[in-house]
Amino acid sequence: MALLAAGALVAAPTAAGAAGHTPSAYNSDLAELRASIAQYHNTDHAMADGYLPPEEGTLLDACFTLPDAGMGVHWADWSLYDTTAEVGAPELLVYEPMRNGGLRLVAVEYIVPQAEWDAEHDDPPMLFDRVMQVVAPPGTAPFYALHAWVFKHNPWGMHADFNPDVTCEHWEG
Repeated sequence: MALLAAGALVAAPTAAGAAGHTPSAYNSDLAELRASIAQYHNTDHAMADGYLPPEEGTLLDACFTLPDAGMGVHWADWSLYDTTAEVGAPELLVYEPMRNGGLRLVAVEYIVPQAEWDAEHDDPPMLFDRVMQVVAPPGTAPFYALHAWVFKHNPWGMHADFNPDVTCEHWEG
């Protein structure tokens, strides 16, 4: 199940992903993202800054996986969930459960509520020169989402929802 997942503020599709976004701008955006979230390798820092671990009984109370790939565990900062998406402030941090019981930060996910975005814009939001995709989990309002696998290589691509090199084998949630 694809759940939740850049240097300009997304206010309109052209703001963060206009055609012609250069490779150097793309790499600069990735570098900005990595630098802005590096402290969140330590989950205590993530929590201190408003990212919350999955809560039992909620949509995020899982380590998302497919038979041949994983996504990981999502920590959310719900104060960021609005019609903007900022490179250095992703709504979700994605962690891979480790054998020792710890969590390894592997990716981020940007999410934007679809209804609110669509009420203000004609086109879907874009980040990293990519159109964010609609995700509609059962029982949840649809949202736009985009992952960025900035701390773990993803053979399926930097912005794929799942990563074949991520496992939920050690998740105890």
